[in-house]
Amino acid sequence: MAEIQFHASNDQQALIEALAEVVRQPMQNALQPEHILVQHQGMMRWISLQLAKKNNIEANTRYLFPNELLDLAFSQVDADYEASKMMEADHLAWLLFEKLQTRKDDPAFQTLESYLNEKNSLRLWQLAGQTAYLFNQYLCFRPELILHWEKPSSLEGGGEMFHWQQALWNSIPHSIRTRHKPYFWQSIVRQVEQLSPQNHALPERLSIFGISSLTPLHVEVLKSLERFVEIHFFFLISSPHFTRFQKSIKEREGIENERHLFARLCQYGCDFIQLLQERKILKNLDGIAGLRNKLFVEPTENSLLAELKNDMFKLGVQSENNERKWTISNEDRSLQVHACHSRMREVEVLHDRLLGLLDQDPDLTPDDILVMTPQIGEY
Repeated sequence: MAEIQFHASNDQQALIEALAEVVRQPMQNALQPEHILVQHQGMMRWISLQLAKKNNIEANTRYLFPNELLDLAFSQVDADYEASKMMEADHLAWLLFEKLQTRKDDPAFQTLESYLNEKNSLRLWQLAGQTAYLFNQYLCFRPELILHWEKPSSLEGGGEMFHWQQALWNSIPHSIRTRHKPYFWQSIVRQVEQLSPQNHALPERLSIFGISSLTPLHVEVLKSLERFVEIHFFFLISSPHFTRFQKSIKEREGIENERHLFARLCQYGCDFIQLLQERKILKNLDGIAGLRNKLFVEPTENSLLAELKNDMFKLGVQSENNERKWTISNEDRSLQVHACHSRMREVEVLHDRLLGLLDQDPDLTPDDILVMTPQIGEY
């Protein structure tokens, strides 16, 4: 099987066109579902609608989230594999809450004395929830820490904070905590290499869309699947010159470079590309399909937003003797900043602006509108 194919562009529409072209290519098994890896349900619904528009149909498609991909891969190696639901944050919080209630006299938990001795258990429950979330983050981004905790007589040298966390982790029943994904992956890594390319039930083709970063564990799984599955990775990034800029981040530490908007917005993307290179998945940056097939689109509109995109597209490279200045119309509303005194006012302003935009542009539809917020629960 060929190595992973990367498609990069600064235009989401160009990427979805490339994905639609990949999906149109028939697979050997006509009944095999198309597998697409996404980050969240919103992206899943958007891709489904776009593929239906571009291919006139969207059917027999299975959308996977990153952890579901791990479950799919592990189940092919171990027929008895079943991910423990108790290791999910929502379930784990209840288990940790129960364990914390029995640790009032444990010296290892002296740091948490104010939580453990409080009559109202609300704060203890909140602590259990935050700790369950933290443990899940460790499993994703620091699996070596969890594996170290499980060794006999091991003590992480991080002070009291890690001391009670390690003790709490090891209080989880062995039958539950040994079903977490880093533990399982470490135990079967050799078996993956022994899988037969002809005798497996893995998907024939996998497309990754709308994901700007993955944990090292997920990257390792993709590397192992590369032998059996046709994998396409669709990567959104602001400039075709990101390879040069990625090098400049490492080589120069000037103030101008640190303040560059591209550096701020693409930090995680460049770090992810570096991770792919370190794991030898992305071997040649110049071979990315977006660079070969001209998937990048230079902004041409005359607006403040277009000028900002254009500056990022060119990485702000300007002649010292002929610095380009922006000429923006007073009627330009392509980029707006509203300072609101409360969340309720933010929603009211958003409501009014959306109604105004829909009234001004008859061709604008709800499919064209995306509302983003770091914490949607707060609204």
